[in-house]
Amino acid sequence: MNSKEYKRAQSMVLMDKYNLARTEFFKQLAELASRHFEYDGMTVDTYNGENLNVVITISVKKVKQSLKPSV
Repeated sequence: MNSKEYKRAQSMVLMDKYNLARTEFFKQLAELASRHFEYDGMTVDTYNGENLNVVITISVKKVKQSLKPSV
């Protein structure tokens, strides 16, 4: 479990890097994943060093067929 300080820092990084509030970032990420996958769960971790690294892990049950390529 992440501490309050970690979650606050993560929210600040998301806002600075993507100009999105934490809830909006995760909402858009879930919508993107739902368009392409049927999935059981998703985790998102951020690491801040020289660059911001966002690591997204998705437990995929099925990849959805796409009718047209994504842009």
